[in-house]
Amino acid sequence: MSRRRMVPLLFPAAALAACETRPGSEAAPSYEAVSLLGDTLVAPTLSDSLRAARERQLADAEAAYARDSSADALIWVGRRTAYLGRYRDAVEVFAAGATRFPEDARFYRHRGHRYITLRRLDLAVQDLDRAAQLIAGRPDEVEPDGLPNARNTPTSTLQSNIWYHLGLAYYLKGDFPNALRAYQ
Repeated sequence: MSRRRMVPLLFPAAALAACETRPGSEAAPSYEAVSLLGDTLVAPTLSDSLRAARERQLADAEAAYARDSSADALIWVGRRTAYLGRYRDAVEVFAAGATRFPEDARFYRHRGHRYITLRRLDLAVQDLDRAAQLIAGRPDEVEPDGLPNARNTPTSTLQSNIWYHLGLAYYLKGDFPNALRAYQ
């Protein structure tokens, strides 16, 4: 091929080379989610003292998981990660839990909740529906509060949280009949 014929190909080739992505070179977005209206959503800003306290709680949860790699310990790593506003990271923790403990509804419940936070509603419905299947016919259990109230009294249960968040996900999708079904 002559040089004259190659010149028109140089610009597109250079443009493609400039757009090349390398594994691991993609930066995470600076936002956590995109709203239903298309706006970017960032995690809430925490005061320095609150951030430090929550970082300590996360470090404690990670240390507990290192000592005892139970489902309970891993759930707390995910919850503490989310309380820092690192919702995408929390989803990854809960995904690891769902892989390791596939019959534990709590991982699907918490990941579904965080998918709602991230406005990934179809994934939220899938997870929360799976959680609902896993709890069918089982006794309800009090769910410990990660951010306790003034009396340090838990106010919700695993089943109520699953059904609440499933209904919310359907509602946000505009699927009102299924939202109503979840709330009944």
